[in-house]
Amino acid sequence: MGSWKEFKERIKERPLRPLFLMTGKENYFLDRGEKELIKALVDPAFESLNLVVLREKDFTMEKFRDAVDTFPFMNEHKLVIVKDVPYLSPQKKGGDKNVEGEILQIVKNLPKGIVIAFISPRIDGRKKLVKTLKKLGSYHDFQPLEERELFRFLQGKIQKAGLSVETGTITYLMENLDYLGRNSENTLLYVEQEVNKLISYGITDEVIEKYHVDHIITKSFENDIFQVMDSIEKKAVKDAIHRMNSLIQGGEHPLKILATLQNQMRNVMKVKHLSRQGYTAKAIAKAIGIHPFVAQKSLRQGNQYNEEALMDALNFMMEKETMIKRGEMEDGVALELIVLKLCE
Repeated sequence: MGSWKEFKERIKERPLRPLFLMTGKENYFLDRGEKELIKALVDPAFESLNLVVLREKDFTMEKFRDAVDTFPFMNEHKLVIVKDVPYLSPQKKGGDKNVEGEILQIVKNLPKGIVIAFISPRIDGRKKLVKTLKKLGSYHDFQPLEERELFRFLQGKIQKAGLSVETGTITYLMENLDYLGRNSENTLLYVEQEVNKLISYGITDEVIEKYHVDHIITKSFENDIFQVMDSIEKKAVKDAIHRMNSLIQGGEHPLKILATLQNQMRNVMKVKHLSRQGYTAKAIAKAIGIHPFVAQKSLRQGNQYNEEALMDALNFMMEKETMIKRGEMEDGVALELIVLKLCE
């Protein structure tokens, strides 16, 4: 399984491997990988003769055979890119086994100078074609970045733009980007767009500060809740209430806020319990199905309470939720009381 760094090294190799298989959830690298292959292998002056892109909607064996059987013209390589075809993916209609067999025979006997790149976000490792491509070619599974990788990505982007940034600011930026969360559907393209906005805003100051992040980065609901929990952790009652009121004024329903706070408190309880058993943050994250970044924050928040206090706080939340639903207490008042309770 090749990383992005390994992929960059592979496309510089000579002789070049004639097969590439690129997959994974991180579409940012799938898109960049396609562009980097074209840049590395195809002379723009002869692109129309040495580059063929076949997508699912227009892929046929006739077109594929024609692309492979035609030699490079005034170029060392001819690049054939095959995207999102059903013959690689799991449980996708249209995966004709006869066609898979034909593709298999072709990739095993490629003419000199022909390079084929198969690109698909999802692949079925049980399929013979996939197994063959992994064995004969350069296989790359691009997954979302881990915390340290994201840190280096952000630091590199900002420093490349000629701006300085402190470690604490990058960490703060990571906390405000909706990328590391388990349920996040954002890719590095979103991260890059947000960082580019940040760079444009901070360019006149020649430095990125936390206040730039606060003014520019589009906040997610989950991250806003973490901000509330951070204020509670610091016993900053006014700040926590202010952040919660901002969420309500921004259109978030108080019951949704309460439910999310309850869920986070449950995570804190689970994390604290497993930590006492000797689990690391990474092991805890895997055990209860949350991101390591969230596990670390929950572990830190859990240090503020003993288990009895956590259970007491959770019961208090559930009691106030019932009172809201019965019309016995205004939701805003209930949320403020919860903040006061958690900051005790």
